[in-house]
Amino acid sequence: MAFSTRRPEDERGGPKVEGNANAPVLYMALELNNTAWKMVFGDGARGRQVAVPAGELVKLQEVVVEAKQRFGLGSATRVLSCYEAGRDGFWLLRHLRGVGERARLLAVHAVA
Repeated sequence: MAFSTRRPEDERGGPKVEGNANAPVLYMALELNNTAWKMVFGDGARGRQVAVPAGELVKLQEVVVEAKQRFGLGSATRVLSCYEAGRDGFWLLRHLRGVGERARLLAVHAVA
């Protein structure tokens, strides 16, 4: 199966919007530790890695906004994120979902 980076166009010539399986998505993976959170962003074709101080939720949201801009995605673009369960597990999951992201918590011992 081939992967296409072309964005579908609607009748007006712009990218399709949320509520559509072909709508643009920003992917975010996090690696959490005591001093810094590393994030990798992607749009399915390109990637970008950044880091923020651990627990800095305002900075986390700022880099999400920056990533959307760098990838040419609108501010309403869905963000799909995942990270490994650990000491920052559930409070961060609740925060991400609270700001509208579709977050997944991964339990490494459960991944085959």
